Formats: sequence, C-alpha cells, structure tokens
Amino acid sequence: MKHFFLFVVLLLATLQVAAQVSSRAARPDSLTAPLAATPAAPDTMAAIHRLFVHKRRLCLVVLGANLGLGTASYLDGIHSNDPVGVGLTYILVAPIFAATTLGILLGSAQYSHRREVRVLRAFEVHQLPQRIKAQLKPRYFR
Repeated sequence: MKHFFLFVVLLLATLQVAAQVSSRAARPDSLTAPLAATPAAPDTMAAIHRLFVHKRRLCLVVLGANLGLGTASYLDGIHSNDPVGVGLTYILVAPIFAATTLGILLGSAQYSHRREVRVLRAFEVHQLPQRIKAQLKPRYFR
C-alpha cells in the first residue's frame, strides 16, 4: 500500500500547476513568427498545435491505462492456482494485450511532432488536409 501512495505522489508531482503556466511569445525561428501579421493564421496554427498535443496526451493516457490493466490481468492470471486461468492468460489475455498496445502505438504515430510540422507547413501554403480540418473543433481555438 505504501508503494501505491508513493506512486500517486510521484505521479502528481509530475503534473503542471495551472498557476505556473504562462503564455510564451513565439520564438523568432518558430513556424508562427512569419505569419504573425495575418490575424487568423496564428489562431489556426495554435488550434492545430492544441489538436496534436491533445491527441498525443490522449494516446499516452490510453496507453497507460492499457498497460496497467493488461499487466494486472496478466499477473492475476499467472499467479492463479487454477491451471485453466493460467492457460487462459496465455491464450486470451496476452494476445489481446499485445494487439491493443500495438494498435495504440500505431495510432499515436499519426500525431507525432514530425507530422504536426508537416501539417503546419501544409497550412502555410493553404493545403490543410481534410482529415485535420474535420478534427479542428471550436474548443481548440480557445
């Protein structure tokens, strides 16, 4: 139990505090600096950035939950005294766990930093992909 509390304290210590987050000015070498003269472009570029950050964080949360639940069910099945439970773990739980982890990792590759830069450059030349345009919700423009 004390290991659980230590884990929770370390997890909470890594989170940002809202009062410490400040708005940062664009660096001169960033992608938003050349478009600062046009009023709509930085908003859309910031929304695209928020979309990618949100999707990356969501993938990490889902991956963490998958790893936690998969590991717990795997260990529960292995340490079971029932031979059927151990066999079921190797036949059913382990492949599902591996497949979902692989699917999450492949899905998170769609929202990598490299892909974000490509989408921002495509937006600069007015060729934003339709899929990204459909995913831009009003909450990303706040």
